[in-house]
Amino acid sequence: MNFETYAIDVAEWQHVIKERTLAVRSFAELDAYTKPDHWGYRPQEQPAAEPLALAALAFVGADRGDDALPLLDKLSELQSPSGALGIYEGEAAPHWGTSLAILAWSAAIKSKQPPADDAARRYQAAVVQGCRFLLSVEGKTIPPGSEVSHDTMLVGWPWIESTHSWLEPTAFCFLALKSAGMRAHPRCAEALRLLLDRILPGGGCNYGNTLVLGQVLRPHIQPTGILLTAIAGDADNHERVIKSVAWLQQAIDEQTTAASLAYALMGLAAHGKAATDADERLTRALKLPTAKLGAWLPRVPLTVLAALGAKSPLVTLSREGAAG
Repeated sequence: MNFETYAIDVAEWQHVIKERTLAVRSFAELDAYTKPDHWGYRPQEQPAAEPLALAALAFVGADRGDDALPLLDKLSELQSPSGALGIYEGEAAPHWGTSLAILAWSAAIKSKQPPADDAARRYQAAVVQGCRFLLSVEGKTIPPGSEVSHDTMLVGWPWIESTHSWLEPTAFCFLALKSAGMRAHPRCAEALRLLLDRILPGGGCNYGNTLVLGQVLRPHIQPTGILLTAIAGDADNHERVIKSVAWLQQAIDEQTTAASLAYALMGLAAHGKAATDADERLTRALKLPTAKLGAWLPRVPLTVLAALGAKSPLVTLSREGAAG
């Protein structure tokens, strides 16, 4: 190897190292997620759909497909014949973890290290079943009134069946259907309308209300990041989306917790606004004190996903699945 080639190789590796510094440092903690005692919300708790899916997504994003396989298989075990996944094994409802499982399976199938053919077929079948279930669930509409200003007749997805459509479950279901190649389905078109309708006039969003009893509500960081990630590529030039990106950029600070920060950074990266100091922000967030109940395990996989920036599976699935 001549000196010029060596210099280029070093420069390339320096770029990779800088890009993935936080992810690399987090690998020591991510290793623990290969063990079932880290598949719940807290150590030693029973496996749950959300932490399993987020950890699987982190392994896939970090090019550790083999480590993702046991988690993906466990998600398949949690899936009921209807295609739904409850929060925990054996629970019939609520089913909001189904969308995250679909995202994990889809990311694995489309990854640089796809699972073997038999596993890929199982995961694809699980995706089809899961999407079929999502399409069977509708948020409850409410006749228009003066109490709230959002369009209560738009149908998205609820946290719990037979209740009103809310922002985060609708965002994740929309993203899951996009990841499965179903962006053209009419439910996706309506979901996008709902998500845009729930953005606050000045940008940003919360759990899904805008004005209540004439009062404009405050935006929150985590749901804004989730929304921006989900709609990436579909409404980038919408006025309220542009305002939301600007609001989110100035809203995150040194007190922003790991989960909120992770979703915020992914939302910004999905719109070409990756934070140049993401590594430092994530490192600081991981050091913030946790509740006395114990560490919330999904924060480490979320940190890895955020550290990957525009290469995070949630970001790439959204942009690649968009209507264009």
